[in-house]
Amino acid sequence: MRYEYADLDENERQYDHIDLSENPVVDAVYVKSSCMEDRGNPYIESLPRPKTMEEILSSYYNISLHLCADQYAAEQETDAD
Repeated sequence: MRYEYADLDENERQYDHIDLSENPVVDAVYVKSSCMEDRGNPYIESLPRPKTMEEILSSYYNISLHLCADQYAAEQETDAD
């Protein structure tokens, strides 16, 4: 199977510019695998690159902080009543 590879920067992902909440099905965008064993495998090379540990932690803490803020606001409303 022949397909073209996307030309991406190091920290860019091939689906970053697509809103997947509005478009759950999109055409595959292929990126050369960094693992030689997976090169040429369209099922692997169409997967988005994994997030970095920094991105994972940032996302986790942002979600946690929002949940804590919401919980705190709800408790404040309850205490005011």
